[in-house]
Amino acid sequence: MLTAEHLADVIGPRMTNSPAMRTAETWTQAKFTEWGLKNVHKEGFDFGRGWSIVSSSVKMLTPRPIQLTAIPIAWTPGTNGPIAAPVIVAPISRVRDFDKWRGKLSGKIVMVTLPNTGSEPGEAPFQRYTGEELGKLDQYQQPTYNPEAADRRLKRLDFAKKLDAFLK
Repeated sequence: MLTAEHLADVIGPRMTNSPAMRTAETWTQAKFTEWGLKNVHKEGFDFGRGWSIVSSSVKMLTPRPIQLTAIPIAWTPGTNGPIAAPVIVAPISRVRDFDKWRGKLSGKIVMVTLPNTGSEPGEAPFQRYTGEELGKLDQYQQPTYNPEAADRRLKRLDFAKKLDAFLK
């Protein structure tokens, strides 16, 4: 429990190749050595550039200043300081939508989905199980292979790459 607590609460999230990952590696190596393991070392692997959030702040300026809650998607490049630009909502969910927005997005902050109601979930995301409920959770459900789901995922990933390239 103390190990999980330290990794989760002290070191925190660890994106691959991030400073937090290096901290976790160093701490883990020290723990393994402390526990008496031999030949404790790092194994290198090719991954690419790392990423971490140093700071992120988003503020709406008009019609009135409001601090917004926002967090960048991993590997989003920094802006080298504050930027101000008009916001445009450009719902783009298919490759054929690119033509409609081509040449209209430069110099703007682009929201690629329509705003929604921001509705709250009807149930708490977690619950405490009773002993009886825990007893019913000891059944392993064999995963099923669904080629259609795999194909849908690949299509989403392909579209995401094309959307990134289009917006860039």
